[in-house]
Amino acid sequence: MHPTFFAGTGYEINSWYLLLLVGAVVAAVSSTLRRPKDFPVSFSGYLFLVLLMVYFGTLFSKLLSMVLHHKDFIHTTEIIVYPGIKSSVISGNTFPEEIKISGNAFMGGLSGIIAAVFLFAKLRIRRISFLKLADHIVPYVFLMQAFTRIGCFLYGCCYGKATQLPWGCIFPNAGTSPVHPVQLYLCIADLINFFTMRYLYKKGQKPGVVFFASLTFFGFVRFFIEFLRVDSTRLFSVFTIANLSTFCFFIIGILGVHYSKKRSVL
Repeated sequence: MHPTFFAGTGYEINSWYLLLLVGAVVAAVSSTLRRPKDFPVSFSGYLFLVLLMVYFGTLFSKLLSMVLHHKDFIHTTEIIVYPGIKSSVISGNTFPEEIKISGNAFMGGLSGIIAAVFLFAKLRIRRISFLKLADHIVPYVFLMQAFTRIGCFLYGCCYGKATQLPWGCIFPNAGTSPVHPVQLYLCIADLINFFTMRYLYKKGQKPGVVFFASLTFFGFVRFFIEFLRVDSTRLFSVFTIANLSTFCFFIIGILGVHYSKKRSVL
């Protein structure tokens, strides 16, 4: 594994954050340059939208991570209030501190980006179609996430269960047995999602079809890959919170595709 770049130089950088930055730049530049001629947003307006998506995506990503791992931020200390009587005092970090040290959850980031696109489309003086914007933008979110998953692989997080398959990998935090490189599975799925949706987009679809189809693909694939993860918060010992979330994305995607084929603008 390669958790940091430039180690020992005084300019060390976390491999996950570096790949996130690279992915974000590639996705932002590519989506900007590949806007169709009839795209309803100017160059300057699109740059503002990119900044809005970065802000909302980062905020929602960290908020969801804090919710999923809230116990990591709460500390319980026993104190003696009277001889023979003890009391527990709950303490924790302040909200800004938790935001700073918390991890990131992709489904929160994806939701934040979608919210940013919706607000941008609907709060303008001249409103534009949210679905037309989302059709162009959301596939690039999965391109960015493909880079981020490589960062997960290099950093050694988000790995899977033990496996005897020849491509099993050993991560420092996972012991000495090979495990599923779930990060690479998700990376491949994100790339397939991106290229498939770009192909559909270029072929011409009714507004919303590409956007909702990308959510359907993401929800379907991630739902099953999630069973290979070992670091997700579990419910009822079988399903994880991510299982339920991705199932919701899948259902929303299916209904959205059906709706979009019947209506042209939202």
